[in-house]
Amino acid sequence: MRQKRHKKNRKCLQFYRTHFGYREPYRVVVDGTLLRAVVDGPRPLDVLLRDVLDAERVTPVVTRCIMLELSRMIRERDRLEQGRSDELRRASRVARALRLERCGHEVGEWEKSEWSGARCVMDLVERRREQLKQPAEVRTLAPLVVASVDSALQDQLRALPGVLLVRLITGHGRFYLEIEEPPSVCRDAVQRQAYRQRRAPLSELEAAAEAAAEQRQRRRAGAPVDFATMRSAADDIAPAARSRERARCSRATAATTTKLWMDVRTDAMRSQKRRRAKGPNPLSVKKKKKQHGEPA
Repeated sequence: MRQKRHKKNRKCLQFYRTHFGYREPYRVVVDGTLLRAVVDGPRPLDVLLRDVLDAERVTPVVTRCIMLELSRMIRERDRLEQGRSDELRRASRVARALRLERCGHEVGEWEKSEWSGARCVMDLVERRREQLKQPAEVRTLAPLVVASVDSALQDQLRALPGVLLVRLITGHGRFYLEIEEPPSVCRDAVQRQAYRQRRAPLSELEAAAEAAAEQRQRRRAGAPVDFATMRSAADDIAPAARSRERARCSRATAATTTKLWMDVRTDAMRSQKRRRAKGPNPLSVKKKKKQHGEPA
């Protein structure tokens, strides 16, 4: 079961790495609900995150709004339940030990009754997604991973394409983090991007190829090179080239094979003699007895 879980996590992580630019080191925004859930668990938070992301450089972070929310919940529980807030206090101590992610929200936001740590996380993720739309040469930030057990926040994050969501699985002796499978919004966004790249005009691809060739010549001559231009050209050319190569291979496969599940490499197998069921060895078969009255 553990091997199946790790295989599923690796598959989901590879999807986000390929299509949405997630790279190590990871920055994981941990909200108050997850801190309260793991504070009394058998394994610490950093170990759980390194295990689920299969990486050593993982940095759990919190925002100022999350810490203020925990403090407000401690005060409310102290007032209502006469000091029974040990779980929240332990979660607050763990949060203070984590790195602080600047969210840009002022203390005045907390004067609004509807403001919460979940809204802070949502606003932070949306602003980060807008910043990631900048050109690669001026982009300095990486996508954020969100770890939460708040079902309302999870539903809101699922509506945004490209957000890697980590959730906690507990019960029946289980206590581990799991990467949620990419929702349909993510898969639709990937398909639309692939379609746009396949339909790119040939003039744009040729211009990108010429720009990349010019930068390579400058590199051979020892002149300064704009690596961002080379990377963007490779990003533009590679998907179209791969799609054309797949189309060429599919046409070659259809011309050389008769079955849809076969490819070009199985042509040698077709020329081999098919093994069929053979009859019994005639030397080991008992001879037929002659019936009475038959001529000798």
